[in-house]
Amino acid sequence: MQINPIILAWLVAAIMHLAIGSATVAMLSAAGIVLPLLGIYPDVKPEIIVLAIGAGAIGWTHVNDSLFWLVKQYLGASIQDTFKYFTAATVLASFVSLGGILLLSQVV
Repeated sequence: MQINPIILAWLVAAIMHLAIGSATVAMLSAAGIVLPLLGIYPDVKPEIIVLAIGAGAIGWTHVNDSLFWLVKQYLGASIQDTFKYFTAATVLASFVSLGGILLLSQVV
């Protein structure tokens, strides 16, 4: 399957965060999964992969993430509003970051 290694790193981190709920665990797990693939793509810089993993792990914050509940409580928002605004904002930030990283990878 041909997939850009930057997008793959982002996708693995995003799926891990969605499934686990911890951005830290998602980043560490994604790094362990993606690291062996870097030998196949010698032209991709490891720093770009690190950024992609971080960008993937910031998105998809929902009820199994402690940050979701922290934001909900501090803002005094309902669960529905936290989904609408906070989860949407983290997903948007993740996609925008991925776009920036893909552009950066063309320059670096």
